Amino acid sequence: LGVIGIGLVVGTWWGHARVLILIGALLLPFAAIASFMTVPIEGGFGYHRFHPANVEELRDEYRLAGGSVVLDLTDIEPSREPIVITASVAMGEVFVALPADAAIEIDANVGAGTLVLLGEYKEGTSVEDRVVRDGSGQQFVLDLEAGIGTLYVENCCNAVNH
Repeated sequence: LGVIGIGLVVGTWWGHARVLILIGALLLPFAAIASFMTVPIEGGFGYHRFHPANVEELRDEYRLAGGSVVLDLTDIEPSREPIVITASVAMGEVFVALPADAAIEIDANVGAGTLVLLGEYKEGTSVEDRVVRDGSGQQFVLDLEAGIGTLYVENCCNAVNH
């Protein structure tokens, strides 16, 4: 877009810039979408559901370029150490289900879309929230991001059928 802008300035002095106006107008929607992409575009595409039974089955990171990541942590065996998880999606959704008695620390960012953390709903662009809740169960530290899409975290006792 910057190169096209420079071409338009040069074209105003030497003529023939009309084609660049059309190209710039066609690229504008893509530039607007790209401005909301604050997360790495990595990890492939699709629907991925994870339901680990213990800490050994967990990954440190769950990343997708597009699609859905569902993390059902409701049945995980408790450990003494906090469980730290990073999850992101460039375009799509991240859904996390936690045990009802979990101690929770969440940092969540959405470039454009919806953020639902433990029943608190926010929507828009550059949506951020941090939630800390005490609990008698396992401690979870979550770092969640979506470029364009939805982040959804709930704590309940039932498994996720999402």
